[in-house]
Amino acid sequence: MDFPKVAIEYVRESIVSGKNTPSVIFLDLRMPDMSGFEFLKALENIPELKPDQIKIYILSSSLDPGDMKRVKENRLVSKFIGKPLTSQALAEI
Repeated sequence: MDFPKVAIEYVRESIVSGKNTPSVIFLDLRMPDMSGFEFLKALENIPELKPDQIKIYILSSSLDPGDMKRVKENRLVSKFIGKPLTSQALAEI
């Protein structure tokens, strides 16, 4: 099963129907089937998705300046959170 594509389709259907739209997505930049950036691009292709409709938090151990720049420039991303995810970081959300 292609979980990233299933997740994207779920988000699209939930936004269009107005039912069960997730309020938060935790997204890793490095995933086996699809990168976090590819996932974000797919979400950007959902015309009904508004920038603040879903809080998207990037979870990553990447400190690559290019990755950080791309995250900061993406209108859908609420915040970058470095791994490992701590209870303090969750409390700040």
